[in-house]
Amino acid sequence: MPRATLLFAHGGGFCKQMWDPIIRRMKSSPVLQQVTTEFVTFDFPPRVWHPAQDLVPWTTAERPTLIGIGHSMGAGALWNMEVQDPSTFDELILFEPVYGEKDPVVTDKIATFLVATTLQREASWSSREEAVEYFETLKNFNSWDRESLATVLACHPHIEAALYRHEILRFTDQELKRPKCKVRFYGGERSNLFFTPHFEHAVRLNPDVYSMGEPMNNCTHLLVLEDLERAANNILNDLAKASPFHKDTTSRM
Repeated sequence: MPRATLLFAHGGGFCKQMWDPIIRRMKSSPVLQQVTTEFVTFDFPPRVWHPAQDLVPWTTAERPTLIGIGHSMGAGALWNMEVQDPSTFDELILFEPVYGEKDPVVTDKIATFLVATTLQREASWSSREEAVEYFETLKNFNSWDRESLATVLACHPHIEAALYRHEILRFTDQELKRPKCKVRFYGGERSNLFFTPHFEHAVRLNPDVYSMGEPMNNCTHLLVLEDLERAANNILNDLAKASPFHKDTTSRM
């Protein structure tokens, strides 16, 4: 039985394979060599259904240390599950959870931009080669690591666009105090979806639980697809401070 399970949750419109390049980099790290670790990825179904429900089968049974790693809507789902059911996770590492902004002018502007950009994207091609060429030359994907571009998008642009009309995740101060595990946030330096003041508020409110990593340089909201090395290293650095990985590191000294 593994001593630790790493549960990866993807963002809207993507699929579980988006984590493969990061997981491959992590597996070669000395941080994970001394601890039997299970890597779990899954697909959020593109339907009207609260995404946290899909995590229940992974978290209700007896289990080893459970660490959630998420991006965007997936990060929000992991965080929300810990808020609703404290102690579900032993640690959370969250890249750009879409959270906090209350100004409807700002949220509507962002949603309109995301919807318009998504609907401009083609959805079918005569061959896989044609599809690959399309994405490799599409301006909106210029910042992606080439390895990330090999990932398959999960759903039709119309379905993805509909996702962006959802309500942004928000918690009251009382809810922010509910998590029992460490929660680490990462944002992209160039992101327009990481509302820093709201995360800083969480850190001030509950510094024993929340913390923020350095912004990922030259990255947008899609930071885990743009800088694979940095994303993997951020995860590994956080794992090295967490049980059971931290325990094994100190025992060898």
